Amino acid sequence: MIISFEVHGKVQRVFFRKYTKKAADELGICGWVENTKKGTVIGEASGPEDKLKEFENFLSRKVFGYVYAQVPQHLLRGINELWTEGYEAYSRNDYAEAVRNFERLLISYRMQNNLLSSCHHKCHIPNVEFTKLQLASFEDLDDGEHVFFKNLLEQSTCLKDCFLEHPFARLMKEKKPNYSVQKAIDSYEIYNYLQISYHNLKDGLKAANSAYTFLSLRSKDDPAWDDMMHNLEFYKGAYRVVDQAIKEEKLVNYESAMYNKHYKQGVESYETNDYKACIEHMEKALLEFFEDSNECESLCFKMPRDFDSLQESWTHLAHMEMEVNECRIACRNKMAAEVWSKRNADTPQEILHYLQFCYFQEKHILKGANAAKTLSLIAPTDQTAQRNLKYYESVLDEHSLSKSQLLPRQDVINYVKKTYQNDNLSNLANRTLLRREDLAEISTEPLRDQIIRLMSEEKLVKV
Repeated sequence: MIISFEVHGKVQRVFFRKYTKKAADELGICGWVENTKKGTVIGEASGPEDKLKEFENFLSRKVFGYVYAQVPQHLLRGINELWTEGYEAYSRNDYAEAVRNFERLLISYRMQNNLLSSCHHKCHIPNVEFTKLQLASFEDLDDGEHVFFKNLLEQSTCLKDCFLEHPFARLMKEKKPNYSVQKAIDSYEIYNYLQISYHNLKDGLKAANSAYTFLSLRSKDDPAWDDMMHNLEFYKGAYRVVDQAIKEEKLVNYESAMYNKHYKQGVESYETNDYKACIEHMEKALLEFFEDSNECESLCFKMPRDFDSLQESWTHLAHMEMEVNECRIACRNKMAAEVWSKRNADTPQEILHYLQFCYFQEKHILKGANAAKTLSLIAPTDQTAQRNLKYYESVLDEHSLSKSQLLPRQDVINYVKKTYQNDNLSNLANRTLLRREDLAEISTEPLRDQIIRLMSEEKLVKV
């Protein structure tokens, strides 16, 4: 959810923007604020609805004279324009201007993704009852091909209406990031420019955090790894605050998923033997992980750029679905659990390991056993998980429990089924879909069958 605001009253030269940022940081929301020539402050904020309501309460205090308003179009710039201005400023060594543009770009991009995610969630089949198409030509048709196209039309209509009716529809009117800009965002290359810019502005901690964020998507065999690690070592020696942050393992990944806040607190509670708090934070982390993953995957939807002919439409759709699916698989790395500079892409497994132990320590034997049962199913080769389950089974009688009461957590099972399905889709696509230049030689009938299978979730995975 996104809100825009304009604040009147004595709000300039009184550290209003500083305290607004502090309030936003405490609530875990992102956005921007800016002084205007008429003496007001305008801005936008993006985050969960309940947090934004708290933020509105902060802004609504009488001393600020808060006015809820749409930000004028002429005060805003598109993502491509921000990238161009940021890159040009960087090239002429105007690092302050480069940072302003790159930071605004990242905020605008996140806010646009927030709108996209909310609309895709709203319009996800079968949540589109209110846009059901009343077309006689589709009545009484039960074959997979027509049902799929009917659903596609309904979902597209819902998305179009959502984008048009949203109070911040202007975000969807801006040009989409071009290829080079999108690549710079997706690969975190923008943080390469930011880390150098921050260093030249003598902000060592932000430079180190940007370098750390850049590295979060890369492995040690990546050509850029050694260079960025060299930069981190340089920042460590040049800035005492960076040296301290590295020693205390407090570098910040600016692109870390929201659930990681609770995950980190859960790990810290575990390390201090506060098992009640461990349970509370890990349960919240698991719930928010599923929400963050769904949000990441909802942004993977893309329509093909062109349909060369109706005859090849199934081929284009198959390739589109292949690209979307690979994007969904990539979300696992983006959503990796991260604490103390260590990342683990098997997030549900990691959280369940903590939960089963913390539940046991708090004498919640059945909940601990169910966590262990779930682990044993989703990680059958994990010897620790198998031993823990056997132990729980051995003590059930002592607590008046039976094996029939052991039930795997359905939220985790559903997530794992989805990941298996994505992997199966990827394997199927890699086996069956050819290069674009070979499309003319492909028979459309087999591809029609394949795409229907690709779209059918229940037929591919059995758990």
